[in-house]
This record gives sequence, structure tokens and C-alpha cells, in this order.
Amino acid sequence: MHEQPGTLLFVVDADILRAAGHSEGHASQVRGLLNAIYEICHRVVLSEEARSEWDKHASGISLNWWTRMSNRGKIQRIRLHLTDHEEALEDSGLAPERLPGLKKDLHLVVAALEHGDNIVISNDGRAANGFRDLSRVIEEYGAVSWWNADHPIPPRLLE
Repeated sequence: MHEQPGTLLFVVDADILRAAGHSEGHASQVRGLLNAIYEICHRVVLSEEARSEWDKHASGISLNWWTRMSNRGKIQRIRLHLTDHEEALEDSGLAPERLPGLKKDLHLVVAALEHGDNIVISNDGRAANGFRDLSRVIEEYGAVSWWNADHPIPPRLLE
């Protein structure tokens, strides 16, 4: 999905935008990650579902980042068709109590697989673990890498 060598298309979860606005904890790491995406030639895939979550959780800092990204044409808006994926999730055999959480974040995985470079940036470890478990049944979901902003910025991002 690269437009040019070194360019990555990320899916950024709303929890990253929320975390960027905090004054404590890992907020500086999150801001560093967002700035690296902006400064380097990377872009972000944004579905309607993600945009709705972004609107709810954005902080002043992340709104500034979002505006700068938009102004440079680094946000690629997409439309997802989730019906087949939702049906596959329902038929996966996972415990019914796990399905609502996975359905809530399904748009992240589908956007990464169908429109991005298979990378979701999120601090939601439950979602990452849930989709890893689900990938035992729906193998294609195993192709998605979950990057957590609490960890050091992956070298691949800085290339």
C-alpha cells in the first residue's frame, strides 16, 4: 500500500489521541509517536468508524496533530464494508462475551488489512490480544501488527 519507499499507512486508534493530551504517564511517548508519523512521510488511514471515535476522544494536542496531518494530505479517508467481517466474527466460535469488544474494534483491523500496511497503533492490549486469539480462527487477522505507544518507537517507523 506504499505510495513511496518508506511510507507506511497506519491505523491510529482513538485511545492514542486521548493519551496524547494527558500531562502524565506515557503522554510524551504518544506525542513522540504522533510527531514521528507527521515528520516522516507516513500517513494515516481513517475510516468513518474511526473518525467517530476520534471526534469523541481527541485532545487539543491531537487535534493540532490531526489538523497538520490533514493540511499535508497525510490522512486518507476510507469507507469500510464490515458486514462479512462481522458475520465471520459471529461464526468464529469465540465466547459470546468476547464478541462486543472485538466488534467495537473490528474497523481498526479491517482498515489495516484492506487499506493500510497491516499496522494498528493502539494502547488497547485487550483488543490486540483478542484479535491475536481470533487469528487462530480467522487467519488473515494475524497479519495485523499492533504497535503500543508505551513501547519505544519501532525502528521501522523512523525509516
